[in-house]
Amino acid sequence: ATPPAIYNNVLVNCGIHPCGLCYQWADALTVKLMSLQPETLEIHRGVARLGTHREHSCVVLTAKGQAFTNGIVLDAWRHCGDIYFGAVNQDKYQWQEVGLTADYRQELESAAQKMRAASAAR
Repeated sequence: ATPPAIYNNVLVNCGIHPCGLCYQWADALTVKLMSLQPETLEIHRGVARLGTHREHSCVVLTAKGQAFTNGIVLDAWRHCGDIYFGAVNQDKYQWQEVGLTADYRQELESAAQKMRAASAAR
C-alpha cells in the first residue's frame, strides 16, 4: 500500500496495485479474525457513506450480544495497512452495520478455514 490511502485507491483503480481498497482490507481482516474463531467476540462489517462514491468499509468487533454502536472499529485502509482502532460511536466516520450476503460470508469463512488449516500444518 502507498500512503495516503486515497492515493493507493488511485493506484488500485488504475491497475498499478493489485488490491488495497477499503473493502479488500476489511475482507482480509475479516478472514483473519474468522480464522481465530473468537468465542467472546462478534465480527461485523461497517460502512460509512453507503451508496456514495466515497463509501468506506471496516470491520467492527463487539462482545457477544452487544450492539454494533458499542463496538470497536478496525480500519486497515485508513493508514494503509496499519490498523486504526477506536470506538464506533466516537470515530470521525458515521458507521452503520451492513450484513454480508450468505454467499459472501461463506466465501470469507472458506478462506478462514484454509488459513486455519495452513496454520495447523506448520
